[in-house]
Amino acid sequence: MRKTILLALLCSVLTFPLFSQSSSDTCPEAEVLSLSNPGLCPLASPVSDTFRLNFGGAAPTQPFPALSGCSAEGGLPDVWVQFTPSGNQIELELRNTIQAELVLYAGLDCGNKYAIACAAGGDSLSLQANVDPNLNYFLLIGGSATDGEPFDLLVRRSSDCSPCRSSLK
Repeated sequence: MRKTILLALLCSVLTFPLFSQSSSDTCPEAEVLSLSNPGLCPLASPVSDTFRLNFGGAAPTQPFPALSGCSAEGGLPDVWVQFTPSGNQIELELRNTIQAELVLYAGLDCGNKYAIACAAGGDSLSLQANVDPNLNYFLLIGGSATDGEPFDLLVRRSSDCSPCRSSLK
């Protein structure tokens, strides 16, 4: 009987870290965000979506991607999200975080992605980028939330409807 109890206790202790880790701790496990549509040109108007996330159980990405001209250093708990934007301009804003870092990637999947923008800063952080609505985007969010609470990711999208922009496609 003691062996059975000891075995059950040992199994529960060994599996606890598996369940306490954030479900979006790696790029292949990125949480997929469903974004609103800003509409088509010429009637496009900006739209925003807010997502509540947390770093609970998340570990730092190792090795952290070194990006030229970016002050993000890694070493902080981080989570990944994935989205396909509507519109061709995006602004990402973090709220209720401490020492936040954002790295935005574009690509087909986690194995075929490339960094296009990054930002690092304090308790409020914003990043803007031109995007292609035909690509997938992956966002690495590093930091810690105020008092371990969830944080908010605000995603604003718009469409630049100028004729010069659409002729580049």
